[in-house]
Amino acid sequence: MIHSYHYTKVSEEDKTNYTEEMGKSMIYIGIGSLLAGIIDFITKSGYGWLFFTIFFILGSIKMFKAQKRYNGGIF
Repeated sequence: MIHSYHYTKVSEEDKTNYTEEMGKSMIYIGIGSLLAGIIDFITKSGYGWLFFTIFFILGSIKMFKAQKRYNGGIF
């Protein structure tokens, strides 16, 4: 999910921190997806989408912050 143009301006010493932050962000989104599926399956309701939305927003914010911090911008 990380293409070469995402880290064109990331210095060599920051690449480890950058990829770690991006990985954690993707894990947040994955946790939200997993919780949504489990909760919707167990409760037969749409409450799982609440967890998906929360974790997706948290992961996206964390991803954009890492991108801006280490790459100097979104692209």
